[in-house]
Amino acid sequence: MYAGKYSYAENGSFKLANALERASRVARRHILRSSDLSRGDRSYLLPWGYLQEIIKGWYLLTRPVERAGESTAWYAAFGIFSRFI
Repeated sequence: MYAGKYSYAENGSFKLANALERASRVARRHILRSSDLSRGDRSYLLPWGYLQEIIKGWYLLTRPVERAGESTAWYAAFGIFSRFI
């Protein structure tokens, strides 16, 4: 059991915040390659809705309030993404 200064929920929040900060630093206009992030960061950000897979190996940094299948963020980033590939 975790006996540190912070509870498990707070510790998890810190990990999520750190993963999001690292993703924001390496993102180029909200576009990321899978190689830009560690597996751990991807595993934290994907289930929380901060990453949306564009195609295999490419991700869009999004807000978690967007529903699955929502295309607004993708349409906004399409022109930028097309310059990277």
